[in-house]
Amino acid sequence: KKWITVTDEVIALKGQAFLDYVWDEIEERIFELADATLIAAIKAAPASATTTAAGVRALTPASIDASTIFSALAELKNAATAPVAIMNKQTYFNQFMALTDLQNRPIYNIVSDNGRPSYYINGVEVIFDNTLATGANAEIIVGDLRGAIANFPDGEGVKFVNDPYSLAEDDKVKIVGKMYVGLGIVRDGYFCYIHVGASA
Repeated sequence: KKWITVTDEVIALKGQAFLDYVWDEIEERIFELADATLIAAIKAAPASATTTAAGVRALTPASIDASTIFSALAELKNAATAPVAIMNKQTYFNQFMALTDLQNRPIYNIVSDNGRPSYYINGVEVIFDNTLATGANAEIIVGDLRGAIANFPDGEGVKFVNDPYSLAEDDKVKIVGKMYVGLGIVRDGYFCYIHVGASA
């Protein structure tokens, strides 16, 4: 849930285009919160499966090197056939892009499709998430997103409520966006959490 209050004068002056912009911004913040919630669930999962939780493998290398992603892939179950690497944008551009393999070739690749680049390391697509740490204690999640589930009991998407009443005495309208969703890890061995420099 995310919300904002806007004066009714601004709404009257700016009109529907302004409301559309506000709704888009709230929707984006809700999606970002959902992403952060899933990342937190992956990080909090036990290393081995229990009767109530799927396991997420864990690696704690001393530093990032050219084989870091390979090491994480080796931890995944064979059924995890569509892996991605989730990391902070700074980890990719400042750390992985400086690495080469044993033949002194870059381990990253950037593919532009219709002007929109996609990023890869060792052939694995990279997804950026700046809630993950970077630097000496960088965090990286490698896994198949089919190992997570999103349950939408009230339908997918964000629903909006425009409330012109509760703050009417202040000439304000409250715009509230809500998305009912449950997120969780449901398949054991579909993710590996790398925390560089962490204690084993």
